[in-house]
Amino acid sequence: MLFPLTWFRDFYTEHKFGLATQSFPSWFTDFIIEGLVSTVLFALFVGFLYLVIRRTRDNWWVWASGLSIGFMLFALFISPVFIDPLFNEYRPMDEGPLKERILSIARANGMHADDVKQVDASRQTNRVSANVSGLFGTARIALNDNLLNRADADSVEAVMAHEIGHYVLNHPIKMMLALLPILLAIFFFTNLIFRALLGRKGGDWGVRGIDDYAGFPLLAAILTVVGLLATPFFQRVVYMQEYEADLFAINATQNPDAWATVALLTAEYRKLEPSDFEENWFNHHPSPYKRIYMAMRWKAEHLRPDEVKEIPPAVVVPSLRD
Repeated sequence: MLFPLTWFRDFYTEHKFGLATQSFPSWFTDFIIEGLVSTVLFALFVGFLYLVIRRTRDNWWVWASGLSIGFMLFALFISPVFIDPLFNEYRPMDEGPLKERILSIARANGMHADDVKQVDASRQTNRVSANVSGLFGTARIALNDNLLNRADADSVEAVMAHEIGHYVLNHPIKMMLALLPILLAIFFFTNLIFRALLGRKGGDWGVRGIDDYAGFPLLAAILTVVGLLATPFFQRVVYMQEYEADLFAINATQNPDAWATVALLTAEYRKLEPSDFEENWFNHHPSPYKRIYMAMRWKAEHLRPDEVKEIPPAVVVPSLRD
């Protein structure tokens, strides 16, 4: 049902703006695989959800929030080992000074890492990217080949320091803790709305209660609408962690120019300078403008006394909207 929208967003639009490299048959194969994986995980979640509802009754919404967090952690744990390799090949990054610089940042900040993975993302996109994925024993540092091919060594190091920052700052666990109250609110209001509709229309619809499988379409519809309304709050949690990882990267590398340079590359697929409303409520990452401003502010605060004398007393950073 969502295929036309997914095709328009992920295939047509990406090709229109020169961001995609994948042929339609290859893209469609990935789409089918992703759909199958999502279906299996979703079926497992729904099965456990109804088990929770039938066991806990009126308090099901509390336990469902915990169940959601558990499934997120489970997905994080298995993704590097069982899911990601379905779409891309991960191989050890070539030995050399750059790899050692990345591992040095990891070791210096308490992350036990002995390898960096390189992923062939260029088969799908031109976007530069990297990540530290997994949880506990499956944690992995990975960067895509576009980043290696399109950015200089200093910029690659800055991006990888950002990703290492997520791990060092315990962002996966902190994110789950931050999402818990949001999920509690979502399931709480879903429960209220479901029971209100059940009291009015339950007999007409043939739904006996919230634990009745016949009510699943209604439950799914309510969760979708309430979850959509909660999207800005989810986005804000991610945004704050990305902001923290940005600062970690600049401090770890002591190279704000490299971070500003690579931030410009992300302007290919992110709005360079959104409005404050967009930035604060709809962006899940700081905009390229915010990231460049952050880097230059850090640089200004770390100038040596002899460098400060060469700068005019009042320096105004202009907005692109001015």
